[in-house]
Amino acid sequence: ESHAAASRRCSTGRAGRRSSGRKEGRKKGMMMMWWWALWAEAVRGNVIGIDLGSEAMKVALVQPRTPLEIVTNHFSKRKTETAVAFVRGERQFGSDAFGMLSRKPEQAYARLTSLLGRGSAAHPAVERVAKKSFLPMKIRFNETRHALAVGAVAAATADYGGGWEEWTVEELVAMLLAYAKEITKAYGGNVVRDCVIAVPSSASQAEREAMMQAAALADMRVLSLVDDNTAAAIQFGIDRVHESKKVVLFYNVGSELAQASVVEYSSFVEKDGFKNKTVGQLEVLGKGWSLEAGSFAVDLALSELLADAFEKANPGLSIKALARPMAKIRATAKKTKEVLSANTEHLVTIPSLHQDVDFQTTVTRSQLEAAAVEAFEALPAPIEMALRAANMTADDIDAVEIIGGGVRVPKVQAVVKEYLNSQRTKKDPLELSVHLNGDEAIALGAAFHGANISTSFRVRKVGVVDHSPFAVGARVESLSQPDDWHKRATLFKSGAKLGGKARTIAFQHDADVRCELAYDDPAPVGLASKSIAVYEIAGIAEFAKEMADQNATGTLPRPKVQLSFVLDSSGLATLSKAEVSVVEELNETTTTTSSSEPANATTDEANATTAEANATTTTTKKKTHKRVLSVTKTSVALGRSASLAARDAVEAAERLATIEAAETARRARAEEKNGLETLIYATRNAIEDREEALKTISTSEQRDEVRAECATLEEWLYDEADTVEVSVIADKRRRLAALFGALTIRLDEHTKRPDAVAAARKALALAKKNATEVWPKSKPWLTTQELDDLLAKVDKAAKWLDDVEAQQAAKLPHEDPVFLAGEIVPKLKPVATAAAKLELKPKPAPPQKQP
Repeated sequence: ESHAAASRRCSTGRAGRRSSGRKEGRKKGMMMMWWWALWAEAVRGNVIGIDLGSEAMKVALVQPRTPLEIVTNHFSKRKTETAVAFVRGERQFGSDAFGMLSRKPEQAYARLTSLLGRGSAAHPAVERVAKKSFLPMKIRFNETRHALAVGAVAAATADYGGGWEEWTVEELVAMLLAYAKEITKAYGGNVVRDCVIAVPSSASQAEREAMMQAAALADMRVLSLVDDNTAAAIQFGIDRVHESKKVVLFYNVGSELAQASVVEYSSFVEKDGFKNKTVGQLEVLGKGWSLEAGSFAVDLALSELLADAFEKANPGLSIKALARPMAKIRATAKKTKEVLSANTEHLVTIPSLHQDVDFQTTVTRSQLEAAAVEAFEALPAPIEMALRAANMTADDIDAVEIIGGGVRVPKVQAVVKEYLNSQRTKKDPLELSVHLNGDEAIALGAAFHGANISTSFRVRKVGVVDHSPFAVGARVESLSQPDDWHKRATLFKSGAKLGGKARTIAFQHDADVRCELAYDDPAPVGLASKSIAVYEIAGIAEFAKEMADQNATGTLPRPKVQLSFVLDSSGLATLSKAEVSVVEELNETTTTTSSSEPANATTDEANATTAEANATTTTTKKKTHKRVLSVTKTSVALGRSASLAARDAVEAAERLATIEAAETARRARAEEKNGLETLIYATRNAIEDREEALKTISTSEQRDEVRAECATLEEWLYDEADTVEVSVIADKRRRLAALFGALTIRLDEHTKRPDAVAAARKALALAKKNATEVWPKSKPWLTTQELDDLLAKVDKAAKWLDDVEAQQAAKLPHEDPVFLAGEIVPKLKPVATAAAKLELKPKPAPPQKQP
């Protein structure tokens, strides 16, 4: 009984351990699934914020459970120049592309966002790039496409098959966005498609749509566009909750323009479970900007100053029409401006500026301020515009935050501060605050905004209310008789809330219509056309006819058409829904009969009484017939044909795919060539370094064959490798590797194989001894059949080893081996498995005694 109880306890213990093991396994499995879910969430949830400036871009990354961070590029820089160059079949970005502006200026493109979505070469920003920036880009207006284009020189397109003479601005910007995605993958490890892109407050619908199109070409999904200063205001408000209202003026001097935004910070209380939670919020009350006050205008003024100084010092040498010297001048002007922000004078030196003539001059801060006086005089204009839009004065401003690279210029700060304080009458002077990183605040704010609106994140809530500075209206006209019938309505006034409720216009009409969205005043500057979009709305006439045919009374009213429009969070106005309806009135007659009559009435009296009891009632019921209308977008912003815009997008996508395929093939070729070249040098060096050892297993003819193959491949690599398929290079690399590999294998086996054979024979001898001498005594519970099976496996393995050793002994050292050391262990595996099984076989339990 004691033995049985112990046996049950042992069995119970083993069962408990097995159950515990299963639970532990399930727990580990659940943990793995949990970690996998977190990883999948991280991959899906990553969002980047992109500050795509005309001169440089910054990218911020937000990931689940990770703080906001700025993405560094391949050169470990936090800021990347927005330039792209095409050199020898390779696209270059960042500082490499920026350097090409002075070396190969015709093959490099910069300041592309200044051209994006502009509908005319007469736009102030386009004119500055085309006529004043000294960039050799050929900017033209394509009459067929009704859009700007940039000339594509043969040197930039030939490596991709050529066939086109111009780039669309959208596809060049798409290359920059794709590069932002590439550096994000290199930095964070994942491909991130979801993004929020910052755009200037002055951006029109055409510019915003062009940015969205560029992002689509780069295979990115734009969660929203956000204004530059709004993004900075979001970054400013992340860690600030204001119990009382506070008005902050954000002043941003970027490369292309200066922007000002009046932002009001406040808070509200909301329920968070069983507790009240105070949530910070901001509202952008007014916006202003000036294209004349950007820092690039200062760079150009200083470039003119330096070019004039060179031409004055070198009569007869004119450089303003030459791309290369002016690229050097422009780059030097930017550096000089930065130096003069901290010093009052700077010695400018440019070696071999033109025709091997060196240039040297001294520039003072006062000379810079005099040269760029027009840009400095335009600095107050954005503030005036923003305060006017917010219906405020400088007295209402509680604080000023300055951002952007241009605010580092002392004159900029002096002008802004002087203007603000000159407009204040009641309060203490305002100081210019720098609580934000002026270069990175916009990108960080855009990334946080993306996390705030994404469903993949749970972040601290920050309420954001933004408004459009432009007014948008709609004109509706009959498709068949546009001059006879039309309606006009303002949909969104200046200051309309972005992402607010849809606006609906309703009218009665029985024919198909055309609807045009267009800017009212105020409108963006420099527009070639105020048109935003044109829609053809069909189905009204058909609906009216069907209702008339079905109606029996012939008293149907004219159909009522309802058009709904939205102004989304990206600042894009669109027609979101079109419906037509008609209310049909139906007359229903109801007869009520009474069965009661007097008991003593005569027959005539009874009939009269019955007739009087049959009462007739007529009621009118209304039935609404409704139908969704067909909407076709025939024109996009600036009056461009929607079909042509779609065709351009397809062609641009095809070109980008061609370029990507060509570069992928070029990279694959380069990798194979580098691999073959590396193998040639490594093989040649190995033969020389291990000559004495190789002599033991090879003939001089074999070694000479490898040397000759290296020499032949080296010559072929530099003469013909660029004209063959990549697979040919790979085949030649594999052939050389196999040729030299045969020598190295024999050399390694020369020492490894004898040791492996000796170890195998020792293991077989031990297994045989255990089966014949040791285990029959120490493990009597092993059966004869089990021991005989082990001996049979030992004999089989020993016979194989004897055979291959005999065959190997008949081979010469320079011949390929019969077997390799690595083949021995698999051959001995059946022996090892059988021996291990017998070694671990437990002694059977004694038979239980009968009670």
